[in-house]
Amino acid sequence: MKKTAKQFDVTAEHYYVPAALFLLNINVVHLIYAYATFPMENRWEQLTLISFAAIALTGSIVAKNKLCLLGAMAFYLFVLIAAF
Repeated sequence: MKKTAKQFDVTAEHYYVPAALFLLNINVVHLIYAYATFPMENRWEQLTLISFAAIALTGSIVAKNKLCLLGAMAFYLFVLIAAF
């Protein structure tokens, strides 16, 4: 793959980072909704997983590592699927 001036992968910059930002937007809305409506004593596991997914997505976007981005996106998609 072609590298940019800062030595980031072009595929990660143009495809994975926007996809992770899209999922992070969904995650933030999901996180706000979950903390506003879920009773803490019944769903604290799900709230913890949603919070960890937000941290993972944010960290992977900052790192711009392809493996981190794919892992964080897969983790949040797993959390979304497991929630239903």
